[in-house]
Amino acid sequence: MQNDARHLLLYLFFLFKSLDLHPQIKPDEIRHYFQERQSNAELLEISGIEKFYSLLDFRFAWINGDSSRSSLDTIFRLIKRCDEAGLDPADYQPGFLENLIQKRNTLLSRYDSVSAEIRLTQIILQFCCDLAFGNCAPEFRFNSLKYQADIFFPAATLSHCLSAKVLYKLKALLTPPVAEILIIEEQIQKLNAIISSPFFHEVKIISSRPDTSNTALIQKLYQLGVVNIMHDSVLSGSLAQPIKTAQHKFNIPADGILTSITLKEFNIPIHIRLQQLKLSVNYYRWLYQIIRSQSVILVNIPACNMKVYNEDSLIMEMRMVVGKKSTPTPTLTSRIKNVVLYPYWHVPRKIVVNELLPSFKSNPAAVEAGNFQILDLSGNIINPSGINWSKVNADHFPYIVRQSTGCENALGLLKLEFYNPFGVYLHDTPLKSAFMLRRRFFSHGCMRMEMPKELGRLILKNHVEAIDSLDQKGCVRNQAPIIIPADDEMAVVVWYNPVGIDAKGRLIFFEDVYQKFSWGKYREAGNAYIITRS
Repeated sequence: MQNDARHLLLYLFFLFKSLDLHPQIKPDEIRHYFQERQSNAELLEISGIEKFYSLLDFRFAWINGDSSRSSLDTIFRLIKRCDEAGLDPADYQPGFLENLIQKRNTLLSRYDSVSAEIRLTQIILQFCCDLAFGNCAPEFRFNSLKYQADIFFPAATLSHCLSAKVLYKLKALLTPPVAEILIIEEQIQKLNAIISSPFFHEVKIISSRPDTSNTALIQKLYQLGVVNIMHDSVLSGSLAQPIKTAQHKFNIPADGILTSITLKEFNIPIHIRLQQLKLSVNYYRWLYQIIRSQSVILVNIPACNMKVYNEDSLIMEMRMVVGKKSTPTPTLTSRIKNVVLYPYWHVPRKIVVNELLPSFKSNPAAVEAGNFQILDLSGNIINPSGINWSKVNADHFPYIVRQSTGCENALGLLKLEFYNPFGVYLHDTPLKSAFMLRRRFFSHGCMRMEMPKELGRLILKNHVEAIDSLDQKGCVRNQAPIIIPADDEMAVVVWYNPVGIDAKGRLIFFEDVYQKFSWGKYREAGNAYIITRS
C-alpha cells in the first residue's frame, strides 16, 4: 500500500513536469529572437514587442514560473471582460490563451517556449493598443492628418504594470482621459447586463399610449435604463417623465409624447444601440491621440455640433448647421490655413444652374438684388444687363457667380479655410435663427458656425484685433476680402459619430441622418492598431 502511494506521487510529479509551461530556457533566448530579425521586414511589425522586452531586459514575461502564470491569469481576466470596454474578446485568440493557461498546450522545446512567449505578447499588446487607440479608426473621405499611433506607450505601460505587479491597473492606465469614454463604457456595461439576462428579448412598441397599460413601452424604458421594474412597482398612470428622460437620450424634443419620431428611435433594437456605443467609444479612443498634444476643431455631423480642444481640454462648444441628406457634409481631416474676413462666396456651379440661374433668367435684376456678381472665366466682372439670358442654360453658362460682401452674404463675415478636395469650409452665416432648431441639416455641405468670431480669436491669437474690427465695422458691402494666415493651424476633424455627451455629461444617441451605417458590418476589416500588422 505504501509502495502504491509512492508510485502514485512519482507519477503525478512527472505528469506535472510534462505539463510545465517552460522547459529549461536560456536567458538570452528573447534577445536572440530580435537580433535574428534586425535585417528583415518583421522588425516593423514587432517594434512594439521589442520595446516591451527591452524594458524587461529581454526576460521572459509570461512563460517563466508561478509569478508569470499569475500575471497571465490577470491579463486573461481583463481580456475576457473587454466587451465591457467596447472591444471584442474574439480579437485576442481566446482559444490559444485558454489552452495555454489550462496547460493543454505542452511546450516541448525552447523554440516552442519562445514562440508561445512572443505570440502571447503580440496578443496582449494588441489588446493594450486597442484600449489606448481604439480597435477601429473613423472613416474619412479625406484624411490629411494621418497621425502615427505611439506604439511604445502601450508597450511601456504594460512593462511597468508587469514589473510593479499592478497588472490590474492596466486598463485604467491605458484608457484615454476623455469624458465620453467613461460614460459610454458605463452604458455598454448596463446594456451588456440587460442583453445577457435570460429574460431579455427585443421589444417593439406598437401602441402610442404613454401610460402603464402599454407594457411594451414599460419594458423598453426598463431596457433603456429609464425605469427599474424591480423597484418601481407602483407607477403612476402617466409615463410622461420617463419618456422625456428617454427622449433626451435620443436627442428628441422632450415632450413626453410618443410621436412617430419617438417611436422610431425607441424601436431601434437594443443590440444595435450596443453596436453604436462600441463603435463610438473606439472613435473617441482614436480621437484622444489627436487632441492630446494640439488644438483641434471637432465637428460631429449627426450631432450638428462643434467642440474645440486644446491639448485634450475642451475649451469651446457650439451648434452647427451641416449638409442636407441630399448634399451631405463630407467626413475629413485637415488643418486651418487662413482666416478670411469679409469673404466672397464663390457659388458652386451646381447651385448656380439649379437654383440661381432660373431666377436670373426670369429677372436679371435678381443678380444685383442678391448682391451677386457675374464674372467671366478670366475673373472680370460682367454687367448682367449685357448678357443675353435667353441663350444661357445649365449646359451653356460660361460664367462664374460670386456673392459680394455685405449683410446678405451667405458666408457672413468670416470664413476658415483648410485644404480639402470637396470645396467645403467653416463659415459664419446671416441666418442665425437656424441655430435654435434641433435638426440643423440645411447646407449644401459647408459648415455654418454659431460662434465664428470666438473661434476666429483662438486661431488668430496674435491678431485678435482683426476679429475685433468685425464687431466695430459690422457687415460692409463690397469690402475686399482680407486673408490672414492662421497663428494656430488647428487640426480639423469632421466625423460621423452616432453617440456623444451633452454639456451636463449625459449620453446622447444621434439620428443616423445620412444612413451611413450598416450595423451588422460596422467594423472595417483593417484594425489600424493590431500589433501584428504594419
